[in-house]
Amino acid sequence: MANLPEANEYPAGIYQIETTDPVLGGPPNEATKAGLANIPAMQLAKRTNWLKNRVDTLLGKAIAATTLVAGLVRLSSAVNSTSETEAATPRAVKSANDNAETRALKTTKVTTSGLAEGGGDFSQDRQIGVPAATQEEAVTGTLNTKAMTPLRVAQAIASKYSDRSVATSGYQVLPSGLILQWGQISVSGAAAFGTENAVFPLTFPSACLQVYAHDPNSVLDATQYLVSAHDWTNSLSKISYKRVGGASSIVVINFFALGR
Repeated sequence: MANLPEANEYPAGIYQIETTDPVLGGPPNEATKAGLANIPAMQLAKRTNWLKNRVDTLLGKAIAATTLVAGLVRLSSAVNSTSETEAATPRAVKSANDNAETRALKTTKVTTSGLAEGGGDFSQDRQIGVPAATQEEAVTGTLNTKAMTPLRVAQAIASKYSDRSVATSGYQVLPSGLILQWGQISVSGAAAFGTENAVFPLTFPSACLQVYAHDPNSVLDATQYLVSAHDWTNSLSKISYKRVGGASSIVVINFFALGR
Protein backbone atom coordinates (compact mmCIF):
# COMPACT_ATOMS: atom_id res chain seq x y z
CA MET A 1 0.00 0.00 0.00
CA ALA A 2 1.43 3.34 -1.06
CA ASN A 3 0.99 6.77 0.53
CA LEU A 4 -0.50 9.76 -1.24
CA PRO A 5 2.05 12.21 -2.58
CA GLU A 6 2.41 15.29 -0.31
CA ALA A 7 4.02 18.03 -2.37
CA ASN A 8 4.81 21.41 -0.79
CA GLU A 9 1.97 23.09 -2.61
CA TYR A 10 -1.24 24.89 -1.71
CA PRO A 11 -3.96 23.82 -4.23
CA ALA A 12 -6.47 26.57 -4.99
CA GLY A 13 -9.37 24.23 -4.31
CA ILE A 14 -10.31 20.74 -3.23
CA TYR A 15 -11.90 18.59 -5.96
CA GLN A 16 -15.47 17.57 -5.26
CA ILE A 17 -16.36 14.09 -6.44
CA GLU A 18 -19.51 14.21 -8.52
CA THR A 19 -22.19 11.56 -8.65
CA THR A 20 -21.25 10.85 -12.23
CA ASP A 21 -17.57 10.30 -11.40
CA PRO A 22 -16.44 6.73 -11.35
CA VAL A 23 -14.87 5.67 -8.09
CA LEU A 24 -11.34 4.90 -9.12
CA GLY A 25 -8.51 4.16 -6.70
CA GLY A 26 -4.80 4.17 -7.28
CA PRO A 27 -2.29 6.98 -7.65
CA PRO A 28 -4.22 10.27 -8.10
CA ASN A 29 -3.63 12.45 -11.16
CA GLU A 30 -5.43 15.77 -11.33
CA ALA A 31 -4.78 16.17 -15.04
CA THR A 32 -5.97 12.71 -16.21
CA LYS A 33 -8.42 12.10 -13.36
CA ALA A 34 -6.68 8.81 -12.66
CA GLY A 35 -7.19 7.63 -9.09
CA LEU A 36 -10.07 10.07 -8.91
CA ALA A 37 -11.24 8.98 -5.47
CA ASN A 38 -7.84 9.92 -3.99
CA ILE A 39 -7.50 13.38 -5.62
CA PRO A 40 -9.33 15.36 -2.85
CA ALA A 41 -7.31 13.63 -0.14
CA MET A 42 -4.10 14.37 -2.05
CA GLN A 43 -5.01 18.04 -2.36
CA LEU A 44 -5.71 18.25 1.41
CA ALA A 45 -2.42 16.49 2.09
CA LYS A 46 -0.58 19.09 -0.04
CA ARG A 47 -2.20 21.94 1.89
CA THR A 48 -1.30 20.28 5.19
CA ASN A 49 2.30 19.88 4.09
CA TRP A 50 2.46 23.46 2.88
CA LEU A 51 1.11 24.77 6.18
CA LYS A 52 3.50 22.57 8.17
CA ASN A 53 6.50 23.90 6.30
CA ARG A 54 5.40 27.46 6.92
CA VAL A 55 4.94 26.79 10.65
CA ASP A 56 8.33 25.08 10.89
CA THR A 57 9.93 28.08 9.17
CA LEU A 58 8.30 30.50 11.61
CA LEU A 59 9.25 28.43 14.62
CA GLY A 60 12.80 28.33 13.38
CA LYS A 61 12.88 32.11 13.28
CA ALA A 62 11.36 32.55 16.76
CA ILE A 63 13.93 33.90 19.27
CA ALA A 64 13.75 35.36 22.74
CA ALA A 65 13.24 39.10 22.82
CA THR A 66 16.01 41.35 24.12
CA THR A 67 16.45 45.10 24.43
CA LEU A 68 18.03 45.02 20.95
CA VAL A 69 16.10 42.26 19.11
CA ALA A 70 12.37 41.76 18.72
CA GLY A 71 11.11 38.28 19.56
CA LEU A 72 9.14 36.17 21.97
CA VAL A 73 8.88 37.61 25.47
CA ARG A 74 7.88 36.05 28.75
CA LEU A 75 5.56 37.90 31.13
CA SER A 76 6.53 38.45 34.77
CA SER A 77 4.68 39.89 37.78
CA ALA A 78 7.86 40.35 39.82
CA VAL A 79 8.50 43.88 41.12
CA ASN A 80 12.12 43.32 42.20
CA SER A 81 13.55 41.68 39.07
CA THR A 82 16.41 43.10 36.99
CA SER A 83 15.66 40.90 33.96
CA GLU A 84 15.85 42.47 30.48
CA THR A 85 14.22 39.49 28.73
CA GLU A 86 10.82 39.59 30.46
CA ALA A 87 7.87 41.97 30.20
CA ALA A 88 5.98 43.32 33.20
CA THR A 89 2.36 42.35 33.67
CA PRO A 90 -0.29 44.93 34.63
CA ARG A 91 -0.09 43.51 38.14
CA ALA A 92 3.62 44.26 38.36
CA VAL A 93 3.10 47.77 36.99
CA LYS A 94 0.34 48.43 39.53
CA SER A 95 2.49 47.19 42.42
CA ALA A 96 5.36 49.44 41.32
CA ASN A 97 3.01 52.39 40.93
CA ASP A 98 1.43 51.83 44.35
CA ASN A 99 4.91 51.73 45.87
CA ALA A 100 5.96 54.91 44.05
CA GLU A 101 2.93 56.81 45.33
CA THR A 102 4.10 56.28 48.93
CA ARG A 103 7.54 57.74 48.26
CA ALA A 104 8.74 61.31 47.94
CA LEU A 105 10.22 62.54 44.69
CA LYS A 106 13.99 62.96 44.55
CA THR A 107 13.39 66.62 43.78
CA THR A 108 11.48 67.07 47.04
CA LYS A 109 13.47 69.30 49.38
CA VAL A 110 13.73 69.39 53.15
CA THR A 111 14.36 72.89 54.42
CA THR A 112 15.85 73.35 57.89
CA SER A 113 15.43 76.32 60.17
CA GLY A 114 16.78 77.52 63.47
CA LEU A 115 19.81 75.51 64.58
CA ALA A 116 18.90 72.43 62.50
CA GLU A 117 21.15 71.43 59.60
CA GLY A 118 21.36 68.68 56.97
CA GLY A 119 18.58 69.77 54.60
CA GLY A 120 18.45 69.30 50.82
CA ASP A 121 16.69 67.24 48.16
CA PHE A 122 16.14 63.48 48.27
CA SER A 123 18.75 62.64 45.65
CA GLN A 124 20.70 61.23 48.62
CA ASP A 125 20.06 60.23 52.22
CA ARG A 126 19.46 63.15 54.54
CA GLN A 127 20.04 63.31 58.29
CA ILE A 128 18.54 66.32 60.02
CA GLY A 129 20.17 67.24 63.30
CA VAL A 130 21.07 70.05 65.67
CA PRO A 131 24.78 70.33 66.51
CA ALA A 132 25.57 70.47 70.21
CA ALA A 133 28.05 72.93 71.67
CA THR A 134 31.32 71.67 73.05
CA GLN A 135 32.22 72.38 76.65
CA GLU A 136 34.61 75.12 75.56
CA GLU A 137 31.93 76.74 73.38
CA ALA A 138 29.41 76.52 76.21
CA VAL A 139 31.77 78.13 78.70
CA THR A 140 32.85 80.86 76.28
CA GLY A 141 29.22 81.65 75.48
CA THR A 142 29.81 83.57 72.23
CA LEU A 143 28.55 81.02 69.66
CA ASN A 144 24.96 81.30 68.41
CA THR A 145 24.72 78.35 65.98
CA LYS A 146 24.76 75.33 68.31
CA ALA A 147 22.43 73.93 70.96
CA MET A 148 23.11 73.69 74.67
CA THR A 149 22.49 70.28 76.22
CA PRO A 150 21.70 70.00 79.95
CA LEU A 151 25.29 68.90 80.51
CA ARG A 152 26.70 71.93 78.70
CA VAL A 153 24.36 74.27 80.61
CA ALA A 154 25.56 72.82 83.90
CA GLN A 155 29.18 73.14 82.79
CA ALA A 156 28.69 76.74 81.69
CA ILE A 157 27.03 77.71 84.96
CA ALA A 158 29.67 75.92 86.99
CA SER A 159 32.43 77.72 85.11
CA LYS A 160 30.89 81.09 85.92
CA TYR A 161 30.76 80.26 89.63
CA SER A 162 33.95 78.24 89.84
CA ASP A 163 36.02 81.27 90.76
CA ARG A 164 35.33 81.18 94.45
CA SER A 165 36.70 80.30 97.85
CA VAL A 166 34.14 79.13 100.37
CA ALA A 167 35.74 79.48 103.77
CA THR A 168 35.59 81.69 106.84
CA SER A 169 37.49 84.23 104.76
CA GLY A 170 36.54 83.80 101.12
CA TYR A 171 35.07 85.25 97.95
CA GLN A 172 32.67 84.57 95.08
CA VAL A 173 33.01 85.99 91.57
CA LEU A 174 29.56 86.35 89.95
CA PRO A 175 28.89 86.08 86.16
CA SER A 176 28.15 89.80 86.07
CA GLY A 177 31.69 90.51 87.30
CA LEU A 178 30.55 91.53 90.77
CA ILE A 179 32.79 90.08 93.48
CA LEU A 180 31.64 89.34 97.01
CA GLN A 181 34.26 88.98 99.78
CA TRP A 182 34.09 88.32 103.47
CA GLY A 183 36.43 87.67 106.38
CA GLN A 184 37.38 88.37 110.01
CA ILE A 185 39.95 90.27 111.99
CA SER A 186 40.88 89.70 115.61
CA VAL A 187 41.57 92.55 118.02
CA SER A 188 42.55 92.70 121.66
CA GLY A 189 39.53 92.90 123.91
CA ALA A 190 41.56 94.93 126.36
CA ALA A 191 41.86 97.81 123.91
CA ALA A 192 39.29 100.56 124.36
CA PHE A 193 39.54 101.55 120.69
CA GLY A 194 41.77 101.13 117.65
CA THR A 195 42.09 100.61 113.89
CA GLU A 196 43.14 97.43 112.08
CA ASN A 197 43.63 96.50 108.40
CA ALA A 198 41.18 93.93 107.03
CA VAL A 199 43.02 92.35 104.08
CA PHE A 200 40.65 91.00 101.39
CA PRO A 201 41.04 87.33 100.39
CA LEU A 202 41.13 88.48 96.74
CA THR A 203 42.32 91.83 95.40
CA PHE A 204 39.52 93.49 93.41
CA PRO A 205 40.68 93.77 89.77
CA SER A 206 38.93 97.11 89.17
CA ALA A 207 37.49 98.69 92.30
CA CYS A 208 36.20 98.08 95.78
CA LEU A 209 32.67 99.48 95.92
CA GLN A 210 31.66 99.05 99.54
CA VAL A 211 32.79 97.49 102.81
CA TYR A 212 30.66 96.65 105.84
CA ALA A 213 31.91 95.64 109.32
CA HIS A 214 30.17 94.48 112.49
CA ASP A 215 30.77 92.92 115.87
CA PRO A 216 29.27 89.40 115.78
CA ASN A 217 29.26 89.01 119.57
CA SER A 218 25.94 88.46 121.26
CA VAL A 219 24.24 91.52 122.79
CA LEU A 220 24.38 89.58 126.06
CA ASP A 221 28.16 89.36 125.83
CA ALA A 222 30.01 91.60 128.22
CA THR A 223 32.33 92.76 125.43
CA GLN A 224 30.69 94.99 122.83
CA TYR A 225 32.26 97.14 120.10
CA LEU A 226 31.10 99.81 117.78
CA VAL A 227 32.85 99.18 114.42
CA SER A 228 33.11 100.92 111.07
CA ALA A 229 34.89 100.28 107.72
CA HIS A 230 36.63 103.13 105.92
CA ASP A 231 39.50 104.12 103.65
CA TRP A 232 39.29 100.94 101.63
CA THR A 233 41.42 100.10 98.61
CA ASN A 234 41.27 97.21 96.13
CA SER A 235 43.14 94.97 98.55
CA LEU A 236 42.11 96.02 102.07
CA SER A 237 39.92 98.17 104.28
CA LYS A 238 40.59 99.90 107.58
CA ILE A 239 38.33 98.78 110.40
CA SER A 240 37.97 101.11 113.39
CA TYR A 241 36.44 99.92 116.65
CA LYS A 242 35.49 101.32 120.05
CA ARG A 243 34.63 99.22 123.06
CA VAL A 244 31.30 99.97 124.68
CA GLY A 245 31.13 96.89 126.91
CA GLY A 246 33.34 94.82 129.16
CA ALA A 247 36.85 93.70 128.30
CA SER A 248 37.89 90.32 126.82
CA SER A 249 41.15 88.78 125.67
CA ILE A 250 40.34 88.47 121.93
CA VAL A 251 37.46 89.98 119.94
CA VAL A 252 36.47 88.95 116.38
CA ILE A 253 35.11 91.57 113.96
CA ASN A 254 33.48 90.46 110.65
CA PHE A 255 33.67 92.37 107.38
CA PHE A 256 31.88 92.08 104.01
CA ALA A 257 33.11 93.79 100.82
CA LEU A 258 31.65 94.27 97.34
CA GLY A 259 33.61 95.19 94.25
CA ARG A 260 34.46 94.31 90.69
